[in-house]
Amino acid sequence: QRTSGHRLQWLFEHYGRMYVSYIAAMTAFSALQNVFGIEVINWLAPTFIGGALIALSNRYYFKLHKVK
Repeated sequence: QRTSGHRLQWLFEHYGRMYVSYIAAMTAFSALQNVFGIEVINWLAPTFIGGALIALSNRYYFKLHKVK
């Protein structure tokens, strides 16, 4: 699905970048604080959660704004 030329392209780029920043911040926090107790999970869990958020947000906003 392409957003180039769409009137809300800035919105799609903005929340994508915000989620990437969230992933980076949560990865740093969980890695340093040892939240889950297992080092690999501390590094990978924020990536999986953030990836799911990006996918769900894309689906929601593309459907809401009828992006094809």
